[in-house]
Amino acid sequence: MARFYIILAVLLSCGLHHALGSARLINNGYEDVVIAISNSVSERQFPNLLDQIQRIFTESSSRLYTAFRRRAYFRYITIVIPRSWEDNAKYEPATKQSFHTADFRIDHDTVSINGKCSGRALVRTIGGYQCGKSNDYIEMTPNSFCPSNGAFPFLGKNIVRQWARYRYGIYDEESKGSKLLYRDHEENRFKPIQCSRSLKVHIVDMYNKTCSYNPVSGSGLKVGCRIVVARSSLAAGSIMYEYRVDGIEHFCDDGGKDAANARTRHNPIPSTYQNIYCDSKSVWTVIKRHPDFVNDKNPPANIRSTIPKFRFVKSEPLRIAMVLDKSGSMSGRNMQLLSQAAINVIAQSRNFDGKLGIVTFSTNATVTCPLTAGESDQEKNKLINCLPSEAEGETSIGSGILKGIELLRKSKDGRKPSGGHLIVMSDGQENYRPYIENIMTNITENEIVITSISLGQHASENLEDLSKLTGGLSYFASTNSTLTLINAFTTIVSNLVGPDNIKYTTPIQIYSEEVIARPGKSYRDSALLDRSIGDNAQFTFTWELRQINVILTSPLGINYTSTSPEYTVYKQQKLIRITIAKAQSGRWKYTIEDKLSRQMRDLRAIDQSQSVSVTVSALSKAQSSNNESIAAKGVVTIEVKLNKEKIQYPDVPIVYVEVKLGHLAVLNCSAVVKVTVPNQSKNYILRVRDDGAGADITANDGIYSAYMTKLDGNGRYALLGMVNANANQSYIDTNYNFGARNTIDNQADIKNSSSARQIEYVYAFSRVKSGPLLEVSHYSLGTDQLPPARIHDLLAIETISKNKSVILKWTATGNDLDQGTAEGYEIRYASTSLELEQFRNNFATGQIASFQSLLATPNATNVTKPKPAGSTEEMIVALDEVKYGRTYMIGLIAYDKSLQSKVSNYVYGVFQHVFQPFQFQIKIEHHHLGILKISWKTACSSCTNSIGK
Repeated sequence: MARFYIILAVLLSCGLHHALGSARLINNGYEDVVIAISNSVSERQFPNLLDQIQRIFTESSSRLYTAFRRRAYFRYITIVIPRSWEDNAKYEPATKQSFHTADFRIDHDTVSINGKCSGRALVRTIGGYQCGKSNDYIEMTPNSFCPSNGAFPFLGKNIVRQWARYRYGIYDEESKGSKLLYRDHEENRFKPIQCSRSLKVHIVDMYNKTCSYNPVSGSGLKVGCRIVVARSSLAAGSIMYEYRVDGIEHFCDDGGKDAANARTRHNPIPSTYQNIYCDSKSVWTVIKRHPDFVNDKNPPANIRSTIPKFRFVKSEPLRIAMVLDKSGSMSGRNMQLLSQAAINVIAQSRNFDGKLGIVTFSTNATVTCPLTAGESDQEKNKLINCLPSEAEGETSIGSGILKGIELLRKSKDGRKPSGGHLIVMSDGQENYRPYIENIMTNITENEIVITSISLGQHASENLEDLSKLTGGLSYFASTNSTLTLINAFTTIVSNLVGPDNIKYTTPIQIYSEEVIARPGKSYRDSALLDRSIGDNAQFTFTWELRQINVILTSPLGINYTSTSPEYTVYKQQKLIRITIAKAQSGRWKYTIEDKLSRQMRDLRAIDQSQSVSVTVSALSKAQSSNNESIAAKGVVTIEVKLNKEKIQYPDVPIVYVEVKLGHLAVLNCSAVVKVTVPNQSKNYILRVRDDGAGADITANDGIYSAYMTKLDGNGRYALLGMVNANANQSYIDTNYNFGARNTIDNQADIKNSSSARQIEYVYAFSRVKSGPLLEVSHYSLGTDQLPPARIHDLLAIETISKNKSVILKWTATGNDLDQGTAEGYEIRYASTSLELEQFRNNFATGQIASFQSLLATPNATNVTKPKPAGSTEEMIVALDEVKYGRTYMIGLIAYDKSLQSKVSNYVYGVFQHVFQPFQFQIKIEHHHLGILKISWKTACSSCTNSIGK
C-alpha cells in the first residue's frame, strides 16, 4: 500500500475553499485543464485509454474552436495518472493536480466496477448551480472512450457541450420533462420543440415511424415518441439541443453582430431548461457574460493549430505538514482546543498508513517531531507528546511555512517537494517576519498545496488567500467550541486520504454533538453505526473543567469502561478516546458521568456545568462482491459547499449539501446545516432541500440547497452538514446519477446499458462533515434587502376553456429568498406577438389575472395568502377578454412588504372553442294554400342566440 506522509506544523487560517478546476483562458487558449483517472479504473482493462483521451480531446478542441466562434480552444491539458497504474518515464510528479480537483474525472458510474467496455458510456456535468455559474466537474466513464459504444462517434462534440455547462453554467435546450411540443404563437399551432427554428425536425416512435398529433390542440402524441433532427447542410445550432447530427456545430444566440444568420437564432418560447433557468436568454448570451469574454476579452482569432499539448503526471504518496501556532495568543483555551483536535488526527494515523511530523511556530519555527509512521501506540504517543503545551512569543506564520517546506524536502531527499501539503493553523495576525508575502517565491517554486484553518475571528486573512492560490482548502473553527476544530481536521483527513473513491482507509464522520454535563448527573445518548462502516471506530469525548467518566455500550450490550484496553484517557489534554477495531452495526449508547467528589455532588450551581463534545468516526467495511444490492456495496458520503465563500451583504450565499452513494444520488434524506455564527449568539439550523425550487435548481439530484438568509453580523461563519435517514426512508434510483437529472442521456446510452433500472432503499445512516468558511461583510440591520426568490418551476397543469381559466402549480417561495413566507403573488399574462415580446422584457405590461375563488379547491392557494416556502401552491386564475385559438403567456412574481421577486419562468396556454349541444325551440304553423310555416330558435352557451325561418 502506498505510504502517506504527514507533517504537523502548528498554524491556523480561515475557512474552507472549495477548489474547483484551475483552468484559465489566456489569449484564446484554455490552460491548466486537468483530466484525472480514478484509481478504480484498471490499466489492464483499458490499455488504450490514454491514447483515446488524446485523440478525443484533440478533436474536441477543434470543435470547441468552431462552437465558440474562434474564441477558445484547449491549449494545455494535464492528465493525472492513478497511483494504481504502473510507473512510466513520461509521468511527472503531480503538484496541485488531483482527482478531486480535476475538470474532467474518469471513473465508473456504479458502485461496482464494470469490466472493459461493459458499462454505460456516460459524459455528465456534475453540479446544481445557478445560471451563469460554474459547476463542480465533468464526469466521464472509461467506457465512453470505447469505440464499440454507440455514443463514441459524438464524444468530441459532447465534450464541448459539457464544457459549456461546466464552466459557463448553461443548460440543455431540449424539452424539460417528457413534453415534445410547444405552441408557436407566430404560426398559431403546436410544433416540435427546437432550437434554432431553422432546423428540420420530426417526431418518430421507437421504430422510427412518424408520430402524429393535432397541431391545433397539441393532443394525440403517444408515449415513447422522440424528436429526430435532420442533417443540416450548413453550420447550425444548437449543440445544446442536438449534438449527434452532422452540421449542428454552434450554440444558439440572440442575434446581433455575433449571429451568423437565422440558423443559430435562439428560440425563447419553449419550456426548455435554458429558457426556464436563464430567463429565456440564449446559451451564447450567457457565455459572453462570463469574465472569459466580457468587454470583448478573447476576441475571435485565427489559430493555426488547435491541437492541445498533453502532459502526464502521477500522484505520489501524500506528504503533509500540519503547522501549529503556539504564539502567545494561543494560550489557555485555544491551546487546549488545538491539542484535542490534533490528538484526534494522530489517533487516525493508522487509517491512512502514513507518517506524521509536527512543526510549531511562534517567533521562530521548530520541528518538534520528525516523520513518524504513527502505526503503533508507542509512535502515536510520541507524536502526542510533541504537541505544544505552552504558548509564548510572536506570530511568524512565514517561519512555520518555511519549516514545513524544509520538512517536506527532507522526505524527497532534498528535491523539490512537488505535491506536498501543508496544513497550517493559526489564531492571530502576522506580527513577526518573515511574513507570508516575503516567502511567496519559496511557496510557488516548491509547488506545494496549503490547507488552512483559521481559529477564531482574528486569524490572518492571508492564509485564506494563500490556500486559494495554491489550490488548497480553507476552514474555520470557533474558539467557543472544540467540535468545530475537530470536525475541520477530520474533514481534511477524509478529503486528502481518499478523494476519488471511498477506500477502506478514509474516515467517515457520523456524529458530532456538544452536550452539557451537570454535577452529579449523567447524560445518555447514542450514535448509529450503519452496516457500511465500523472498522477502527473512534469515539472521542472532550471536557472543559472536571474529568468525566464514559461508559460505551455496543448494540450487543458489551460495556467499554475505563478499565477496558480500548479506553484511553489523556488527562492533560482533557480527552477520552475509545477505539473499537471491528464495531458492530447498530446503535452505540454512551453515558457521560461527571467526576465530582462526594462533598460536591449536592451542589447544583449553573456555573459548575461543563460542555462535553462527542464525535464518532469510522472506516468503511469491505463489502461482499456477491451481494447484488447496489446499496449494500456502497457507502453514503456527503460534502458541504458554498457558491461564494466571501460575500458583501445584501448578497447572501447558497449552501449545498451533496449526498451520494458511489455515483448515485441519495434521495429523500433529512439534510440540515448547523451554522456557527461570529457574534457568540445562538447557533442555528438551516434546512436544505432537493425539491427543485428556490435555491435548488434540479429536484432529485442529491444536491440539497438553500439560501443562507439568517446572518448574525460581519465575520466568519462555520458550517457543519448533518444528514440522516431512517430505515426505508432514503433511496437510490439507477436512473438518477448524483448531480445530474437522470442517468440515461440518449438512445446510445440505453443500448449500451449493462443493467436494468433499480430502485432500492438505503440503510439507515447518519453523516456529518464540515463545510467551507464563510466570511460576511457590510452586514447591517434595518431595511429589508432580501426579496422573495424567483419561482422557476411554474406549471400550467390544465387550461379550462369553458371558464377561460388556467390551473397553475408551483413551489412556494419565501419572504427572504426561499426562507419564510411571502406576502402575496401577482400573476400577469399577455398575447399576440408584439405583446409577448413586450411582456417578456417588462412584466408590468401584462394584464393582471384574477384569482378564481369560486372554482378553487379547499386547499388551493390564495393570491394574498401564500403558503410557507417549500410548500406546493395550486391556483385557478381567470384571464379576461380571452380569444379562442390564441396563445397566452403567463408569469408571476412573489412579493413581501417592500420587495418583489424576479419574474418566474413563463408558461403558455391556448383556449379552444368548446361547442355545447344545440337547444331547438320549433314552432309549426299551418297556412292556407297548403303551406307550413316553421320557425325555430337556437341557443348554446358558446355561440350567439339566433332566430331562423
